[in-house]
Amino acid sequence: MAHLERKMVPLYLTDQEKEQLDLYAERLGISRQKVLEGVILSSIEDLEVMDKIGFMVSEVRLADQLKMFKGLTMQDKNRIAGDNK
Repeated sequence: MAHLERKMVPLYLTDQEKEQLDLYAERLGISRQKVLEGVILSSIEDLEVMDKIGFMVSEVRLADQLKMFKGLTMQDKNRIAGDNK
């Protein structure tokens, strides 16, 4: 039982956030819990990279930093995809 190796933490969501999670869970055919686990894992990986390259700034909201970082990485992916054509 893998869940025994994990810790439960409280998480408060708005109705809109819960509805979005439920929508994606339904589209993916997995539980809301699995969607959240994937989102958290992906975000932690992003945070680790941001920390290693010195991208994290305490004066800027974390959500904004993640959005900027994702935008930069998507630009790189798009540029690389264009180079391979």
